[in-house]
Amino acid sequence: MLDEDEERAGNWIIHSRAIKRLIEIRGPLAHMGGIGRTLLYVFRPFLVLDAFIHQEPCVLDTPEWKAINRRLLLRDERRGRASRLVRILGQAFEHIAACPGLLARVCVVSDGSADAAQRDALLKDLFRIRAILFDLEQQLLFIASSNTTLLTGPGCTAFVPKIVHLSGEGIRSSLALLDQLVTLLTLNNCSPIPRQTLLGSVLSGSAAQATFGEDFLDHLSLGMMVSPQISVME
Repeated sequence: MLDEDEERAGNWIIHSRAIKRLIEIRGPLAHMGGIGRTLLYVFRPFLVLDAFIHQEPCVLDTPEWKAINRRLLLRDERRGRASRLVRILGQAFEHIAACPGLLARVCVVSDGSADAAQRDALLKDLFRIRAILFDLEQQLLFIASSNTTLLTGPGCTAFVPKIVHLSGEGIRSSLALLDQLVTLLTLNNCSPIPRQTLLGSVLSGSAAQATFGEDFLDHLSLGMMVSPQISVME
């Protein structure tokens, strides 16, 4: 992603597909601890971005992987390693990982083949995920204003402002995306939207772009890349 050579600019996508396949083969249980957990935390933002680019649900947005995320948080709490900030970031990532699948569903529904019940169910899911992420963003803002060891855990206070800032950007980018998806579904209730037109609207000319400029996916990825490191440090 950092390679400025235009001919190799998209190579990270190929590597992300391979990493996704390796993680799938290893399975959730292989990433419960040690280097497996570290690798999962490092690579999971790329898995979400890869899912966005390929317009498909993220592999991490499945019951098995979501269950592992929750088990890890509970285990860390029992061991005294989980702070409030760690819990917020873990929950935020779980719901950010749902966004590529929601985008894929909007693409399907917006082609005009879905019935009213499918559209209503999708809108319900969009509002549900948005409400959760909005609440988590408010909790992050509280931590940013408090910045106490009680909320963030010992030994990582110096890293908290940067982690909170970038994680907040990731959450706000996701909220902007969800708002745009809701708008597209409600304003085009009866009119089919060509897939490429919809994707161009969401990822280029959307509320997300209005909020973050042309680097919407970059902001989303930055927040996801930095946020897991607090868990590794603790």
